[in-house]
Amino acid sequence: MDNDSYTYNVTTRKVKDILIQNNPVTVGKKLSLWERLERHKNVIQNSVIYTDGSWKDDRTTTKKLFRIDKRKSISSAAVVIVSKNENWKMREIITVRIVAETINVTEQITNAFTMEAAAILAAAQISKWAETELDITTDCKSVMDKLNYSYMDSWAHHGQAQILKAIKLLYKKKIKWTRSHPELRKNVNQYDKNDFGIAMADSVCNGNLVADTNDIHSKELVKELNSQNIYHYDIKLEEVLKEILKILPYAWTRENIPLIVTLQSIKDSERRKEYTEKRDQWNVDREGEVRNIWQNTTLEHGGAICRAKGA
Repeated sequence: MDNDSYTYNVTTRKVKDILIQNNPVTVGKKLSLWERLERHKNVIQNSVIYTDGSWKDDRTTTKKLFRIDKRKSISSAAVVIVSKNENWKMREIITVRIVAETINVTEQITNAFTMEAAAILAAAQISKWAETELDITTDCKSVMDKLNYSYMDSWAHHGQAQILKAIKLLYKKKIKWTRSHPELRKNVNQYDKNDFGIAMADSVCNGNLVADTNDIHSKELVKELNSQNIYHYDIKLEEVLKEILKILPYAWTRENIPLIVTLQSIKDSERRKEYTEKRDQWNVDREGEVRNIWQNTTLEHGGAICRAKGA
């Protein structure tokens, strides 16, 4: 069985030989994130949280321009929970990777901002569940800035309004910021706690720290953790978004999942889809007729060349 919401995956790391053992524990029912984290609740209540988000589109610019293939994007976020204590490296570290899976949700995500906000939302949910306001640290200034703007609560002004409003309702403390990518400025053995936290969040977000990987930076992070046990959990972004309905019962939804774009953008998308379908059908119906010059000399010609070159 895959390591999805039906399993929780306990990952043990041993530094000496970089041995990574995955021990999936299968359960008979679907467990919520809270049920899976229950075993760590006492640890979490005395911890701090680091977050990161990522969005990547693996199509080339040419493929995007000529629509040679459909959108293939990877949306993920990460939450890393470490102890407040000075010897935090010798204590439990809990990592959560959040991945968008359904087409309904993935087609709404067009930038990393949404996943950065989703990571902070998940951290705020964990903080609320732990019954104590934990310190949350992010490397995304744009989300922090927008949380300070009251108009961002307005559905008309911002696609992620429902996520931002939920964060405000769940978390009253000021979110902290730290600089990203410490590996670009110093060696791993020079990292402070914030460097480790944000670097681990970035690594988990990219799926490196939680599996046997060739990523050099992730291996260096593991070595510096002094054989520390790292407990990792995978959850779906849809699960995080559905939690919004508990505090915003009248949120706009599609397929019972809160929207993360504006209604206007959905309307515009539907209009573009309708236009494209009618245009394509019109071209099919007039097969054999002389097409417009601009079609023959630009899109069709360029698209044919790109396909011939395997772009």
